[in-house]
Amino acid sequence: MALDPDIIAAAKARYADLKAAGQTEGNFEARRDATPQRAHIPANSYILSDDIPGGWYWHGIIKKGETFSVEATEPSQGVTFLCWNAADPSERLNPPDTIKVQWTAAIGRGRVLLSDMGRAMVSVTGGLEGAMDFIAGMSSPFSNEAKYGDKHLPSASAHLLRAAAKHGLSERDIGAAITLFAPLATDASGALHWQDAAPNTGRFDLRAEMDIIAAISNCPHPLSPSDTFEPAPVKVMVWRDTPSDDDLCRTATPEAERAFINTDAMR
Repeated sequence: MALDPDIIAAAKARYADLKAAGQTEGNFEARRDATPQRAHIPANSYILSDDIPGGWYWHGIIKKGETFSVEATEPSQGVTFLCWNAADPSERLNPPDTIKVQWTAAIGRGRVLLSDMGRAMVSVTGGLEGAMDFIAGMSSPFSNEAKYGDKHLPSASAHLLRAAAKHGLSERDIGAAITLFAPLATDASGALHWQDAAPNTGRFDLRAEMDIIAAISNCPHPLSPSDTFEPAPVKVMVWRDTPSDDDLCRTATPEAERAFINTDAMR
């Protein structure tokens, strides 16, 4: 039975109103631009610092309130990230909901990474603008074979599975992931392209809003323009910072505020 056209029109209008409000309320861009990024990590706040060689991975428990930073001093071909709720790993990062709920695929500084339970898992407190990919996916043996002619090269999907296994998880716990240092843009037809001119060195600062299991793979993104498998090393640092009462990530949008209400209810 077909829906009444008036009902469909009303639903579309409601959606358009919500989208417009989500993209304009709170003056997000002005607040983000007025909030300076932290240039340096305070020396007395370090918990750990570790190097991730090209083609390798890292995993660990990040406590609520700790920030983990991923830094590339050489141009990166992409660094893949996935996380789970350490208290209940059936809850994990959900990239589609992250962009859908916040009405934008341009996730960057000031935004939050949402779980499949609608909770704020991670806040993006610093990083390169336009260099986080939530859409194209991660490398796999199949993409490596297609791109480099060798399915045995290290891949993000294989590394995330290895990292998950160290925490009692399995293949069913591996969902969609995000990639840092992946400056993708869409053309007029909707196709994704790597922006060659975009800066691809620097640091992403990601603050855990609950205890998480974090997994990071330093393998090239499938759309990285290089035809050779040559990922540069990156550094991961874990440190503690104290957010302000008007912390941008917690207060920038109504959607973020609701996500933090859901997270704070876990206490």
